[in-house]
Amino acid sequence: MRRLLAVVLPVLVLLAAPAVSPAKGIMSGEVCGANGCRSIESTDDSLLQGGPPVAAPSAREPFVWLDFRVGEPGRIERARTLFLPRSGLVLPEGSSTWMRPVAPEALRALARQVNAFPARELPASAPLAPAPRESSPGAATTWWPVPLVAVIALAGAAAIVRRRRGDGAGRSAAGQAGLS
Repeated sequence: MRRLLAVVLPVLVLLAAPAVSPAKGIMSGEVCGANGCRSIESTDDSLLQGGPPVAAPSAREPFVWLDFRVGEPGRIERARTLFLPRSGLVLPEGSSTWMRPVAPEALRALARQVNAFPARELPASAPLAPAPRESSPGAATTWWPVPLVAVIALAGAAAIVRRRRGDGAGRSAAGQAGLS
């Protein structure tokens, strides 16, 4: 009986243990530009890591697409990212949030392998920062009437108070002179 347990127990433990699968990561990748796509020879998970959200660029820039196949054998998903080499920003496909990547120099090196798409072809779905509003020539000086009106109003209020105090003081003196 002991011999049977010694053989069966390890087999049961091995059968009950979960299968170990390879870690999910970048399986392959391509950098794509106006002259086509090039395979990324050395893929590193840092190529897909974005940092905290940042402000959108204020103007269109030349760009490249980074296409990655991410997953594990038998279950692979596509991750596509727009990269602006000049400003070093990334925008994951389907997102409206620009980020500064963890490995901007590595992405710039990849982008140099192809000719970037021209700035005018930046997708409309890629948000840009609103252009600064131009003010009219006199807009900067339109604030001056407010303090001027306030000063005039205060001066008028002070004059009224003085008159009332002066009139009251004058009546008192006149009233006292008439009574004597």
